[in-house]
Order: sequence, then structure tokens, then C-alpha cells
Amino acid sequence: MASFFDKVKNYLTAKFIRPRYVLDRRVKTIRLGTIYGGWTILESFLNDKSIVYCAGAGEDISFDIALAATYNCPVYIFDPTPKAIAYVKRQKENLEKNTASKLIMNEFGLFDKDTTLKFYAPNDADHVSHSISNLQHTDNFFEAKVMALSGIMSKLEHKHIDLLKIDIEGAEYEVVSDIIKNNYEIKTLCIEFHSPALKMVKAINSLQRSGYSVIDCSDYWNYTFYKI
Repeated sequence: MASFFDKVKNYLTAKFIRPRYVLDRRVKTIRLGTIYGGWTILESFLNDKSIVYCAGAGEDISFDIALAATYNCPVYIFDPTPKAIAYVKRQKENLEKNTASKLIMNEFGLFDKDTTLKFYAPNDADHVSHSISNLQHTDNFFEAKVMALSGIMSKLEHKHIDLLKIDIEGAEYEVVSDIIKNNYEIKTLCIEFHSPALKMVKAINSLQRSGYSVIDCSDYWNYTFYKI
């Protein structure tokens, strides 16, 4: 639960620091998943041969499930958090067999290099999201493997990615820099950004300069980008 100070800070941030973009209205979109865990994407660009990566599972993979069920495509999930791994396993046990088989769990994280990092716990022990950047300034952590997109794509023998969802608790900035630097062939990006807001603005500007258009902003921090 956010403190009163955090709520005020987030309100002032959203009011006075805003990235510059114009929503691309030329495309039709569809919303998949729950209010909390869902994303808006292009309506009809995925199919059963599409390559979808979802980095960050937490305890809501409604978007991942909807992608697999709607488009019958494999969805590669990346999250080293023990609670998230257990949650995904439970969800798959309760799904129709074909959809469950499309959800492929990888028990490591996404970053800009292949290494082992500390994942710091949230303040509330009941919460699932751990962060490399220690967003909540806690002392408890576990160590886990992370990989860059180049290593993951090589491991999975993929030359491109049709959709990449990034919800990785502050580590998105390193990954965005890696995407821009290496010019990976990624058609759609769904990114949850985290404070500081100025860092988010810089990342969004960089993505737009790299050819990505904003097709959705579901709230101040969540954006969907599409590369024409």
C-alpha cells in the first residue's frame, strides 16, 4: 500500500512531468487481461506463429493467458521470483490443456546482460514483486540469473519478437537501452515504467526516435508502443 507521501508525489509527478507523444490512431486495438494486469495491443497482428515474450509474471498472468488463448501462440514467460513461479504453475494446472501448453515458464529474469543479480523484496511480505533496483529500499533479497534479449533469443532460436511485455520493477530502463542500442526486431512493446519520471520521459523519447509510436497509455506509467 502506497504511503500518503508516495500518493502525493505520484500525483504531482503525473501533473507536471509528462512525456510528449501523440497517440497513433491509425491502428485498431484490443484490451486483453484484467484491469490490473491487462494491456492494450494491436487487434489483429498476432497469430499462431507469433513470438511473444512476457517479462515479469508476478501474480497476474491474465494478459499472458489471454494471448495464448486468443491467438494460439506460444507465450514465453520470464520471472525468477519464487512466488511468481509457483503462481504460474498453479494457473497452468487450472487451464484448458492446449492453452496451458502455450505458456512456457523460464525461471530467470530479463536484463541488459547475462549475469546473476540480487532481487530485493517488497516492504509487504504478502506482495510478490521483487526489484533489482530495490524500489522499496529493503534489506532482504534473493539472487537469481538474468539474461539479455540477445542471449534469450539465441537460446530460444528466435530472430525477431512480435510482442514483448516488460514489467520488471525498475530494470526496464536497462532493457530499453539495450533494445535501442542493438536494434532488435520487435514489433510491439508493452512497458510498465517506474519512477523517476524524468528517466521514463527520456526512455519514451528514445523509443520514439527509434521508430516506435505510442498506441496506448492506460495510466501514467504503462505504455504500448508499435514499430511501423
